[in-house]
Amino acid sequence: MEYSIDNIRLVLDSKLRQLAEELSANASVSGRMLRIVDLGVLPFFQTIEISFLFEGDKIVGMDDIAADDEIADWPFYDLSGINEGRWPEAEPLAAEMSGIWNDSPDIERFLKDFAAALKSEKVHDALSPLTLASDFTFQILNPDQDDSPNYCMER
Repeated sequence: MEYSIDNIRLVLDSKLRQLAEELSANASVSGRMLRIVDLGVLPFFQTIEISFLFEGDKIVGMDDIAADDEIADWPFYDLSGINEGRWPEAEPLAAEMSGIWNDSPDIERFLKDFAAALKSEKVHDALSPLTLASDFTFQILNPDQDDSPNYCMER
């Protein structure tokens, strides 16, 4: 699969639809509002992670509320599961992304491209089975930068 914003959008749309449907049937999120969908864009690991944070989510195994930027602590971290074989449709895109990274290791390009893909109304519509909080946002952070801006908001 050629690396392009259109192909990113296509791959994200179908997986977000699937995950939103699955989560809408999950009793633990029933009646709760979705605050953040985080995309972990990791070309150096040939992976893309989709994680969800609902209002009131706690750190796994603790009573503390999960922080917006501590994605690995979220109870719905990396539901996409590309490395576990649960998202084979994204594997060609991730491989192409990794090849580009190996030739020119600049993460900004990927973060901006994925943020651009998320601006599509179709991608937002994929979350329609879920109730979005008034402050809902897509989030893409630079994994190599502390206090990274959200590329979906800033770029």
